[in-house]
Amino acid sequence: MLYLIVFITFIFVLINFVLFDQDFSSPGFLFSLAFLAFEIVCVINAQRFAITFEPETVLVLGVGFLTFTLVSLYFHYRARGKIDIKRDVTPEPIKIHFIVTICVILIQIAAMALFLQYLARLNLAVNGYEGSIPSQINNYNDMIKFRPEDFAYLNMHPGKLYNRCNLIAGIVPYIFIYVTVHNFVHFRKIDIFQIASIGIFAAHIVLTGGRSNLMRLIVLAVIVAYAVKFRSVIRRKSGIKFYMIMLIVMLIGGFLFFSTLSLMGRNAERTPSDLFYIYFGAPIDNLDNYIAQGRIAVENNLFGERTFRNLYSYFADKGLVPYKLELLTEIIPFVKSANGLGQGNVRTMYYFFLTDFGYLGVIPCTALIALISNWAYYRSLKAVTSGKAFSFSLFLYAYMVNDIVMSPFSNRFYENIVTTWFAKIIVIGFIFKLLFIDKIVDLNHMQIRLPRKSEANG
Repeated sequence: MLYLIVFITFIFVLINFVLFDQDFSSPGFLFSLAFLAFEIVCVINAQRFAITFEPETVLVLGVGFLTFTLVSLYFHYRARGKIDIKRDVTPEPIKIHFIVTICVILIQIAAMALFLQYLARLNLAVNGYEGSIPSQINNYNDMIKFRPEDFAYLNMHPGKLYNRCNLIAGIVPYIFIYVTVHNFVHFRKIDIFQIASIGIFAAHIVLTGGRSNLMRLIVLAVIVAYAVKFRSVIRRKSGIKFYMIMLIVMLIGGFLFFSTLSLMGRNAERTPSDLFYIYFGAPIDNLDNYIAQGRIAVENNLFGERTFRNLYSYFADKGLVPYKLELLTEIIPFVKSANGLGQGNVRTMYYFFLTDFGYLGVIPCTALIALISNWAYYRSLKAVTSGKAFSFSLFLYAYMVNDIVMSPFSNRFYENIVTTWFAKIIVIGFIFKLLFIDKIVDLNHMQIRLPRKSEANG
């Protein structure tokens, strides 16, 4: 069954590549390719971890691929003839006043300082001493992931000032990545202050103990670089060179993903190959183990309680949810392989759909991901091919691509996109674009102007 699902997934990868203009950045292609990569890792480790797949697992994955492809086809035929993807466009540089960038950096530094103080206070409250920064990061990560009840009992948070600073510090650097990539790809120019802001942002991510956003930075940069270049020269020249550069960037990103383990105070006792499998293969087998147990559609108090957990957590903090949400450790307990080896505690996005809605939930939950991602993707195509320097729809799509390709890992799309935080990204990002990229606020002349009606919307 393992080889069967690899074959089926490979067919869907080819179908999505051919149907959607051989575009490596299309949602359907990325979605199926990500699962194929995880499945290949399972094949490589099949003997060591005694991996075998149930027929139901093959059905779930196959139906998921079919659903995503059909939704993508709907958007493709809607856009047919409306987007000239072969059109040559004349690029324009994106300029952001250096005063704006400096202000963002200062806010970032303030946010980092406040968070460092918080980490020290939290470690002192838990362990009786402040400890080193790596131990503080590990303590924070351990509390929020594995001891949520203790964390809730302490009721310690970074504070309102940090939250306000983080609205800028946690969002605007993503825009700087877009701007930096656009200007470098087209004009070989970079702004050192924007690079500094991105570096500070990466350091802040490490402090929070999570690494997925480090990958998001890299994936966002790759997608923007591909999108702004793909429409003009890649099909005619320099294609192989460009793809090789993108591959190298992704490999570097993977190396950084693992190298931050020790920096975050996590001592990995696994071999590198086992660790790689646990992150990039085991989730598929863990899903199969769950399906084999036959406990589909677990009872819950709220509609989609596990699938929409992050959204419900926000409302629970506001006192708007009358039920106590399940602990994360109860939702995703750790798993062992058929021969007793540890395989982590993640089970792909389908685990959440199955626990909340059963087998029938696979179709609508997958369709919603395909709908949102394809809407952003085709909006971005239209904007990029129109010659718009900064496409807000491309920015949003590039941001969510990381969550699309992490679907074989966990419920990332619903954890990060169908949330109030993503709503804040849309609002703050659009306001920033309007003020400082479209330049409603002219800092050179200290005046405010309305944008021209002829300007393209992106």
